[in-house]
Parts: sequence; C-alpha cells; structure tokens
Amino acid sequence: MVFSSITFLFFFLPSVLVLYLVAGVRARNILLLVASLFFYAWGEGVYLMLMLVSVAVNYLAGRLIGAAGSRFQRKFWLILGVTLNLLLLGYFKYANFVTDNLNVLFAMVNMRPVDLAPIRLPIGISFFTFQALSYIIDVFRKEVRTILFISLCIFPCFLNSLLARLFAIGILMIRLYREKQELQTWQVVLSVLSLV
Repeated sequence: MVFSSITFLFFFLPSVLVLYLVAGVRARNILLLVASLFFYAWGEGVYLMLMLVSVAVNYLAGRLIGAAGSRFQRKFWLILGVTLNLLLLGYFKYANFVTDNLNVLFAMVNMRPVDLAPIRLPIGISFFTFQALSYIIDVFRKEVRTILFISLCIFPCFLNSLLARLFAIGILMIRLYREKQELQTWQVVLSVLSLV
C-alpha cells in the first residue's frame, strides 16, 4: 500500500483516524501498532516477523543496558545490541554484493562460486534499524530510560515510519512516550498531513 494510493487515502487512513479518535486512551497505542503492522504487512508481509524480532531484541538490549550494574556490563550489552543490528542490516544490504564480488574473485582462480539465492531488501530496514540503534544508544547514555514494549514497537513501525520527518531524532520520540505513553490526536493528524 502506497501513501498516495486510493486504498490508503480513502479507506485505510480514514478508518485508522476514525478508530483512533473513538478509541479509548489505553487502546490508542495498540490500535496504532496493529494498523502499522497491517500497513507494513500489506507491502512486505514476508519480513513482518523480522521487524518484530528486531524490536524484541532491541527492547531486551535496552532493558539489559538499563539494568546493568557496571559501566562494563552496560557497554557489553550496548556492543552486543549494536553488533546484532549492524549484522542484520549488513546481511540484507550487502550479502548479494559480497557474494557477487567473491564469485568474480573465485572465477579468476578457478574456484567454485558461492551459490546464494538473491536476497530481497526489506522495506525500511535501514530506517527501523537506525531507529532501534538510536534507542539503545540513548539508553546507554542515560538520556532516556527504557520504555514499554508496545511503545518501542510503535517507535520504528508506526505506519512504516510515517513520522520519520517529525520524529527522526530518537530521544524526542522516546520522551514523547515516557511522558504520555500515547500519541496525541494532533500529533497523528499533523504527521499524516506532513505527507501530503
């Protein structure tokens, strides 16, 4: 589903906005998460679980960093979290490139090529990976405290990062969730209007 499509503009978006406006305060984050995951699954359903696992890993990393007693432990969990994020991103962005170049080198020395099926790049993987990195780095720096799992899910997933223009800096988004634990109606409307 594309932001400029009839389906998004006249069916999905109005439905989500109406449901958001009539939903109770506690249900709004859940509604936004479900709508965001549905939106992502519409365009790239095969990688929906990848996004959720990435969020879960970063949630756990944030919790472990926040609960660590010493700077060494905090740094260990940070390095592990950053490494896992970069390995995930590197695999999807560069595995084909590395394989193709290795095969060229192998051909020069008459070695058998590496057989790797083409890997499709998940929609928004760079964005949600760097959003996750900004969260665990901010937790490490003690600029933010750990947040609720559902809030962290919304952080990179919200309509596949519809709020990218408004909330590109991780600390701003985390503070919003720490203080309110929900997006205000005006923020949702403003974020949608920013796309038009």
